[in-house]
Amino acid sequence: MLSRIKVFLVLLLALILPQNLIRCRDNKKNFKINIDFDGYSFKKIFDDAIKFPSAIEYLVDTNNLPDVNFQGKLVQYAGLLPVFGSENPNDKLFFWYFESKNIRSNDLGQDGASSVASLLAEHGPFSGFDRQAKKLTNNPNSWHQDAHIVYVDQPLGVGFSNLAGHSKVEDETQVGETIFNFLVNFFRVFPHLRNKDIYLAGESYAGFYIPYAAASIIKNGELDKRNKFRLKGISISSATIDQYFRQVVAAVIPYAEEQKLINSTNQELLQGLLDRCMPTIGNTKSSEATGIDYTYGFGKCDVAYAALGIIYKSNPNPPPPFLLVNSEFDYNAFLQNPKLLEQIHLPANSSPWELCTNKVLKPDNSLVAVNIIPSLTEHIKVVIWSGDKDASVTHIGTEFVIGNMSWGGETGFKNNELQPIFDEQDNIIGKIHTERNLTYVLVHDAGHLVNIDQPKTSRFILQKVVLDDPLKLEKLEK
Repeated sequence: MLSRIKVFLVLLLALILPQNLIRCRDNKKNFKINIDFDGYSFKKIFDDAIKFPSAIEYLVDTNNLPDVNFQGKLVQYAGLLPVFGSENPNDKLFFWYFESKNIRSNDLGQDGASSVASLLAEHGPFSGFDRQAKKLTNNPNSWHQDAHIVYVDQPLGVGFSNLAGHSKVEDETQVGETIFNFLVNFFRVFPHLRNKDIYLAGESYAGFYIPYAAASIIKNGELDKRNKFRLKGISISSATIDQYFRQVVAAVIPYAEEQKLINSTNQELLQGLLDRCMPTIGNTKSSEATGIDYTYGFGKCDVAYAALGIIYKSNPNPPPPFLLVNSEFDYNAFLQNPKLLEQIHLPANSSPWELCTNKVLKPDNSLVAVNIIPSLTEHIKVVIWSGDKDASVTHIGTEFVIGNMSWGGETGFKNNELQPIFDEQDNIIGKIHTERNLTYVLVHDAGHLVNIDQPKTSRFILQKVVLDDPLKLEKLEK
């Protein structure tokens, strides 16, 4: 008997850099309803004045995509979708939706900042690379084999997403609300997906976006049953969920020691830098210690980037490099090809695609995600991944954050022992632990971009942990 098809909504963010955030001009007329979620304000727009295109108008012809040699059937849709009311109809998010090839699959997906890069380089249907033909081709580990997936460039102004109007998106709450608005409008165009299960997933800085988006979806659904979606879980790899100094900076030296990447001289240098940062790290009353405010080494607390510089300069075998794309393929030229723009329903005069933008929200005064995640575990599954070789957001820092986070009436995991994960060939590919609706996964031999470093493991965890019951893996005896 075929299982019920679900919806898999993916919010992907490839980089930790805050350049993916956009400061927009103010127009408070857009925000008409305030919703409280554990003390945070959410804003929603109800507007039926906009006429949306039909799904067929977003259909993409796979055979006519330039520099793509995809073998087999692939049903896909792409284009710009309005996210605000009729007052700002030109503020639109770009999406690229792929139907799952597996009728037993879990459905839908969405992406972030710029999601198109993850589509082409990580887990999209044609993120494989034919070196002889110099074209993109089938990805044997594509996630669309297990789920309908929608990639979305977000926030507004990132990638192909338009910021043509006057909408104000100035913090994580409003970023999350924009995603909710996108969903409302997406299901107007694709109503047959309206009652499917939804999962939000992403990587790195999406550790902030996704919890806020999930909270917005949950609370808006409580306010208006017409828009109560079947959100089942969130999944974040290389997750940035706490303040920069606490999660990233404080873990630099322990990580470098664990990986045997620094000598005693460099350790003393880094320790001196870290000592200068300690007052900021320990000051929980300051906005820097409670808000996001990712300064990335600008100023005195540059320990993380100093460490990365030392590690990559002084080691013949450093951790997996922080590379997003295959250097043999010109992704920028591909994404600016007029033939591609025509196929994905973008105007020929679209602004050149960029992975990130230097228009940032500075500072982003939103509370960090560890303040949001505990409430989410009361409603949905939360899965956090780390690569054991990730030098950007180390597993040590992430484990420290989880160990000091309170959810479900307890602080941290009561049992900190991680259980091995075996693949279908009985190879150990990582470790896992689940308590109180939160699952932590440590992936072996993976850096910051788990989906690139370990694509088979990434898909295995998608199937067996995110879309299934993680306790099944944790209790598996070998």
